Amino acid sequence: MDDNRERRSAVCIAVVSGKGGTGKSTVCCGLGHALARAGHRVLLVDADAGLRCLDLMLSVSEQLVYDLGDVTAGRCDISDAILPVCDRLSLLAAPYKGEIEPTAFKALTERLREQFDFIFIDSTAGIGSGFSAACAAADRALIVTTPDGVCVRDVGRVSALLSECGIDRHRLIINRFISESAGGNGHRALDDIIDGAASRLIGIVPFDSRLTDGGFTRRGRSRRAFDRIAGRLCGQNIKLPRLNKI
Repeated sequence: MDDNRERRSAVCIAVVSGKGGTGKSTVCCGLGHALARAGHRVLLVDADAGLRCLDLMLSVSEQLVYDLGDVTAGRCDISDAILPVCDRLSLLAAPYKGEIEPTAFKALTERLREQFDFIFIDSTAGIGSGFSAACAAADRALIVTTPDGVCVRDVGRVSALLSECGIDRHRLIINRFISESAGGNGHRALDDIIDGAASRLIGIVPFDSRLTDGGFTRRGRSRRAFDRIAGRLCGQNIKLPRLNKI
């Protein structure tokens, strides 16, 4: 993609979940890399104050000097806190402590829209200040769940809360999917998850233990899954593969 093309305002996407452990941060990193490979300028914003992890997952923690807390406290300019990860992918890390105020956070992200094509906000798990800040700034949302009953029940509540916050454009990602465990009722199981979440499915990411070690650029099924979701976010008509091919 030509970096000299006409600039446009970034799409700002909150990545949320009903509970911890669903892999929100993994989805942010995977989609960030996928869209960057496709030529888009991407910023990942960690909004989980006190529990930040994107810098570790992206293997840039030792390079980190400033974070979101330094920006809001006036200790640095926002450009100083944006850390390049790789070509076209950058990170704005969460503060180590405190809370993120939604109005100030929205104003900050508005300043960044002209510099990027996509801004992903890695929200806190469940409902808290990070969730409120992400909803205040975002145009749309991705709801991340795993295929277990507790996660699906909680994600249905999050879907309703997103609508209450004015975010009606939300899509579902089923993460850590194991096709073998779905058996012959795989499609029915997926339908039950989608119905419980009350959000349209945009993609399924297979279980991949390598992602816990930051293997977001390694070729394999998970990378292909993120590439498909990234394409759909860009408006491409990409069909869902058969469950045994995910």
